[in-house]
Amino acid sequence: MLPKAVRDVTEELTKLPGVGPRTAERLTLHLLRQPTGIVARLADTLKDLHDNVQTCHPCFTLAESSSCAVCQSEMRDRSLICVV
Repeated sequence: MLPKAVRDVTEELTKLPGVGPRTAERLTLHLLRQPTGIVARLADTLKDLHDNVQTCHPCFTLAESSSCAVCQSEMRDRSLICVV
């Protein structure tokens, strides 16, 4: 039986789209073999992603503030919105 920490990470990874139990276990074991600095950097970037990226209120694209660069632009015609 695998250690609880390995099982816990594997379980969390299976929550990602397209990642089944076997892939999650392979990813977990791969991370376990990596130097601590690489794993810590991954953890930091995931936390940074969640803390600093949000949806732009006017257009719903990803942004680092409540409005993206396009919506913040002074040159933007605020009476128009492009729907693709």
